[in-house]
This record gives sequence, structure tokens and C-alpha cells, in this order.
Amino acid sequence: MVDIVLVYLSLAPWLGGEVVYWWSLVQVLQSTMF
Repeated sequence: MVDIVLVYLSLAPWLGGEVVYWWSLVQVLQSTMF
């Protein structure tokens, strides 16, 4: 699932603030899975 989010981020760098939000979400997911 994290890979899908990363692909989404790479395809939508123009979101600006949204990218920061999603990146933070990825960090949380990684901290919970690993």
C-alpha cells in the first residue's frame, strides 16, 4: 500500500501542501509496519 502512495506522490508533485500531508502519512504507516 505504501508503494501506491509513493507512486501517487511521484505522479502528483503539484499538490504542494497535500504532498506534505501524504508524506507524513507514509512515515506513520512505515513506523507502524516496521
